Amino acid sequence: MNMKCLIIDDDPHCALLLEQYIETAAEAELLATIHDPLQAMEQITAKRIHPDIVFLDMELSPVNGTEIAQQLQNHALVIFTTSRPQLSTGAYRYNAVDYLLKPVRYEHFSEALKKAGRLLRPKPRSTHFFARESMGGKLVKVLFDDILYIQSAGNYAKILLCGERYYLMHVSLNKLKQFLPKQKFSRIHQSYIVNLDRVLALDGNMVYLSEDISLQMGATYRKDFLESLGAYMI
Repeated sequence: MNMKCLIIDDDPHCALLLEQYIETAAEAELLATIHDPLQAMEQITAKRIHPDIVFLDMELSPVNGTEIAQQLQNHALVIFTTSRPQLSTGAYRYNAVDYLLKPVRYEHFSEALKKAGRLLRPKPRSTHFFARESMGGKLVKVLFDDILYIQSAGNYAKILLCGERYYLMHVSLNKLKQFLPKQKFSRIHQSYIVNLDRVLALDGNMVYLSEDISLQMGATYRKDFLESLGAYMI
């Protein structure tokens, strides 16, 4: 599998070094290097470029790398680069795969690429996952078909099931999303992931899962949600 890479970095020396590393990696392919972060985002959101991985400088201007990373969550995996070690702690807050300290060493680049590769590798089709309850620590089997929606609750995720059942897990929504099949689940809000099979109606910015359950959709998630529903539309 060739992982398509995009470099967003206004430091020409770092960008050139990453280009050379990508060219030597058999499993990677360089799509482009863009020095202007606003131009890069315009290219991605307009779907003129489709990277699997974005090597993203944290210290860009006029917008910084963390702002761009938030916009990239539904488009590509992010590997941060930075010349300031103190910024590295913020990398995982934005669900980045890894961070690379400038000047980037090849062995660190290679390890980050392997991490991204493991996340991009197609997962075997499954009907469920196992998760540990926050209360009591019991390991429970959760069937995808039983899930209505998942709600973020601080450092926890509340998985709401049919029959008014739920599980509370000590896991972030971003982490949990990695275990869900993309063709079956879609994020509609910073706080909600819904089971597409359970969507009954969409009215304005409200998503209806039953007569009693309606969830507000965030504006930034609308486009991706409608694309996910596209497979169900006639």
